Amino acid sequence: MLLVASTTLVQKYVGAATEYRPRWLIGFAIFAGLNKGIAGSGYGPVITLGEIISGVYEKSATAITSMAEGVVSLAGIAAFFGITAAGVEINLMLLPSVFAGGFLAAILSPYTVRALPNRALQYLVPGYALVLVVIPFAQIL
Repeated sequence: MLLVASTTLVQKYVGAATEYRPRWLIGFAIFAGLNKGIAGSGYGPVITLGEIISGVYEKSATAITSMAEGVVSLAGIAAFFGITAAGVEINLMLLPSVFAGGFLAAILSPYTVRALPNRALQYLVPGYALVLVVIPFAQIL
């Protein structure tokens, strides 16, 4: 993700025009799926940055990723109720905090993306992804 975020920032800083490349999206989808499967996180930033590098407008990329994560969240809720209905006990201690974070993000994210100018999002999205990469590296060192 460090390479993807850095490439996106350099691409926007240099001002290189990005034409739409739908085939690149397949590669980024595979990379994001592998990253999610191996590390358990990082799907959203990889997909969003992959879409931007592939030529998708920043606001559209953020909206597409939010919709995809929303569908996955609905599937997770259905699986949760299915597991509970099957009689498996689930620890509910983390449910309030996970719900509160997801709920607040679902409210604030669309407004923030709509309110911010695209020029700011061009640097904010990859910059935020870089921060997400640097923090774990800083904790390791």
